[in-house]
Amino acid sequence: MSLSLYRIERIDPERLKDLLPLYADAFNKKVKLEYFQKKFQTKIFGAEFIGNIAYDNTNSSVAYYGLFPCLFNLNGKRVLAANAADGMPHWA
Repeated sequence: MSLSLYRIERIDPERLKDLLPLYADAFNKKVKLEYFQKKFQTKIFGAEFIGNIAYDNTNSSVAYYGLFPCLFNLNGKRVLAANAADGMPHWA
C-alpha cells in the first residue's frame, strides 16, 4: 500500500467533525461534535490542536493521533505535560 494514497492534515476546529466516524469505529461509541469541541479547548495550557488526521483519496478520515496538554503535580510543582489520547485508526 502506498502512502501517496493518504494525506495528513493537522487537526483544527473545522476538522473536528471528521473525528466522529473514526471515534465510533475505534471505540464503538457515538459522541456528538460538542464532545470534541470541549476536549480540544486547551488554549489555557498554551497549546491547542496538537494532532494529525489522515485522509484517504476519497477525502474520508481514516486515522487520528494527537496529544492533549495537561498539568501534573510533581513534588508540589505544577508541570506542563502532554497526554497521548484517542489514537483512532479506521478498521477496514
